[in-house]
This record gives sequence, C-alpha cells and structure tokens, in this order.
Amino acid sequence: MYSQKGQNLRSRKHDFINKLIACGNIYQLPYNNNASILAANAIIESPTKILTGKGLFQKRIERQAQKLRKHDKYLINSATESIWNLRLTSIQRDGFESLANEANNIIQNRARSNADDDMSNMMMRISTPQVTNHPFGNCIYNGIDFP
Repeated sequence: MYSQKGQNLRSRKHDFINKLIACGNIYQLPYNNNASILAANAIIESPTKILTGKGLFQKRIERQAQKLRKHDKYLINSATESIWNLRLTSIQRDGFESLANEANNIIQNRARSNADDDMSNMMMRISTPQVTNHPFGNCIYNGIDFP
C-alpha cells in the first residue's frame, strides 16, 4: 500500500517536472535579469525578506504551476528541489544567486540611504536649546559658541 503511494507520488512528480521543463521558461531569470526591478518588487511584496537564488527559482516554478493548474505545495516544493539540485547547471544556479545578491544589495543601499536622510532631517529639526544647570552639560547639548 505504502510503496504504491510512493510510486504514485514519484510518478506525479516526474510528470510535473517534465511539464515544467517542456514549458522552457523556468530556466529564465526573472525580470529579464534586472536586479533593480526585482528589488523594487521585493520591497513591495515583502520588505524584510532576504532574496535567495533558490527562492527566485521557486517563484518561477510556482508561477508555472499556477498556469498548469497544479496547487499541491508538496509537489511544487519537491519538484523545485529536484530541478534545482539535479537539472540546473551550476552556471544557471549562479545566475539566480547573483541576481538575488544584486537585488539584496540594492535593497540594503536604499534602506541605508533612507535611514541617513531620516537622521539628517531629525538633526536639522533640533532647534530648541537644551536647558541644563551645569556649564559642561550646556556645552554638550548646545555646542560651543566661539567669539
């Protein structure tokens, strides 16, 4: 009984993988290999998630599975693992990884830039002098006036 279920699952997975490969576009890099567009979409979808090459490839498989009207998450994950580990060349895997790393760098640089801008804006808004009872504290909080 169990071996028949296992064979049935393997057969379904094999058929699904063949259909995915027949479509051909699962090996293409998303967004025409444009890391800027990928980064912009990643920020909208999930701003805190770090992109990986395998994650990008899985999204490709999931989109194709929707077109094929396959919704079995286990089958999709299993097919992704098999194709990633056994069917993709190292150059293809490196392409997905490189695109993910470039997009992550763009996202991090934008975040740093936004944080720097926020800090500058906050510093410029400080115009109220801080009142202290000690001259040293006054120098720390309000700066030193040179004649």
